[in-house]
Amino acid sequence: MNDTTPPSGVNGRPSNVLSFRGNAAPKAAFGAPAPKATLSDQAFEADFADYLKATKEYAIGGKLPDGDDDCSFFRWLPEQGYWDRCSEKDMAAKALSWLRLERKDKANAGHATSCMNTAVLELMGDRKCWLPKKSDRRAIVPLKGGYLEIVKPDEPRCARAAVVGEQVVDQDVFSATYGQSLGPRQALLFQNDETPSRTRIRVLAATKEHGITYQVPATLRMDQVDGDGYYTPKPLDPNSKFGQYLDLFQPDLEVRALLQEAVASSLMSICFEKAFFLVGSGSNGKSTFLHILRALHPRNVSLRLEKLDGTFAMAPLVGKSAYIVTETPKVLAASIQEVLKALISRDPIQVEAKRKDAYTTLPIGTLFASVNSWFTVSGHEHGFWRKVLAIPFNVRMGEKTHEGANGGNGKKREPDFYLQITESEEEMAQVLDWVLEGALRLMERGGFSEKLPDAVLALAEQNRMESDTTMAYMADRDASYDSGVCTDKTAIYADYRQYVLEELGKKPVNAEDFWKRVREKFPEAGIYQISHGGKKPRVAEIRIAGIKPLRDMADLETPV
Repeated sequence: MNDTTPPSGVNGRPSNVLSFRGNAAPKAAFGAPAPKATLSDQAFEADFADYLKATKEYAIGGKLPDGDDDCSFFRWLPEQGYWDRCSEKDMAAKALSWLRLERKDKANAGHATSCMNTAVLELMGDRKCWLPKKSDRRAIVPLKGGYLEIVKPDEPRCARAAVVGEQVVDQDVFSATYGQSLGPRQALLFQNDETPSRTRIRVLAATKEHGITYQVPATLRMDQVDGDGYYTPKPLDPNSKFGQYLDLFQPDLEVRALLQEAVASSLMSICFEKAFFLVGSGSNGKSTFLHILRALHPRNVSLRLEKLDGTFAMAPLVGKSAYIVTETPKVLAASIQEVLKALISRDPIQVEAKRKDAYTTLPIGTLFASVNSWFTVSGHEHGFWRKVLAIPFNVRMGEKTHEGANGGNGKKREPDFYLQITESEEEMAQVLDWVLEGALRLMERGGFSEKLPDAVLALAEQNRMESDTTMAYMADRDASYDSGVCTDKTAIYADYRQYVLEELGKKPVNAEDFWKRVREKFPEAGIYQISHGGKKPRVAEIRIAGIKPLRDMADLETPV
């Protein structure tokens, strides 16, 4: 964090003038209790909060949609153009720096922590100090030098702005900063109030009110902005390293377009409620893609799905814009599915860190997982499957062919091929424009298409079969609804268990979960009790290959 020298005193009041605030001394965040507050102590703690307010550089998370408090601190970085999340250590260091200048006799870790905790109470009590809320409907991509917003035809145009050097500046901000109005030599944007005829990309000034808390590490190229303030992505050069990579590892253009939209969704401020699983065996370009993704998301975190329901699992995710998974468990437990659903939907999450109080915050990231083979899923909630898109990487290169371009021409494999893309400004500019084309389609359509590529549908069905032993059993046994049969439920479940144990080598689900899945598959099939052979077995109107029904109307039909 870059600190500015604080003013002497706060709001014109000398720092040695005492004031009384009725807030109780908050608990220290570093384990040891804060010193007992005196009248003087309460004054300097409150003065620190007033100092933060006076700078207008700091904000607090505020109220979350579920009513909980988000007590995370953020600092506006004007040169970068986004709100940077501050850790407790950052804020304690800020408070200690302030104490050294204003109250040297109080400059220690305990008082710094007490100042920080008092600031939480003060800023939470003042709505003007809350982090501006991002709109759920605005798709903004924050870049260095300005923002890009993907707008549909019925959305209003942006306010006027100017280009100062390579920075996009709002007209009012320009006047306040430079003490003068925009001159005729400054390039004016957004003066045309006509509604665009199609979904386009417009330039926005990077200002506080958008509530943006991250940045894509790419510079806004003003030579691609027209006089009306619209940005036009350049077509991908097929001879570029990135273009060659896509041609080699994603030759299916429909699947490539879906991958393009997946990356686009991760860069926009709007939430599309999707996670993406990149599926394929080794040496198929997934690693290169993840390196490119990390370059677009410098604030990323590596996840282990099997540990997501752990006590401290959420802490590393805070403030990260991409969650990257490279290993998946053999079984994805129902508890893990619930956590994933919350992360994918960006619902409020409880965060706990060692020796610190728990708090609630909003996740901002998108999950990408690289898997060689699918996993077994327990629970099988439709809500989970709706949020997951599996994208196939089916091209596998030999050991003598590098994971990259050149069309598999047998050249020596280059394990670090991705560096030719991620460390090239020109290549990454092409990556960004390629992603923005996907963003345009997403916003034009209003989300991901319900009509998925055939290869994606085939992979999804295969994944369901591999992860759902009940589905695999019903497919293998050619199960079907038949109102004319009564098949013993006990016999069906026993046959299922034997199939899963002996043929799949997996753990079967219990009878309750099995029949829940059967009802989802065949909702019209009746399940009831009948009299048969002096017993009253429960039966299902389902025909299973290899199991003779207790009753079968087909046996009673007279041959013609």
